[in-house]
Amino acid sequence: MAESKFDAPRIALNRIYTKTGDQGQTGLAGGQRVAKDSLRIECYGTVDELNAFVGMSGVSADDSVPELAAILRRVQHELFKSRLHPRHPASGRPPKAGAHHSGGN
Repeated sequence: MAESKFDAPRIALNRIYTKTGDQGQTGLAGGQRVAKDSLRIECYGTVDELNAFVGMSGVSADDSVPELAAILRRVQHELFKSRLHPRHPASGRPPKAGAHHSGGN
C-alpha cells in the first residue's frame, strides 16, 4: 500500500474584530450577556475541558478496553447534552415540567 502524502493545512488567523467591544462580557445563545469571569462561563469551560479529556480517554481505550471506550463515549454524550439543557436565566434552574422555554440558554 502506497503511503499518501499529507499536506499540512495552512491556517492563518489574522486579527478578528467584531467592532462592538465586549466590556468584559460574552454573549450566550439567545442573546443574553454575562461577565466573562462569571461562574456560569467558568463551568462551561470546565465541562468542555472534561469532555475533551473523556473523549481522548475513549480514543485511547478503543483497542485495549472497548467496554470502557463505550462507557466513555456515553459519558461524553451526556456531558455534551448537559450544555444544551435549557436553564432559567435568573435562577439557573431547569424550567418546570411542561413550561414552555423560549430562548437558547
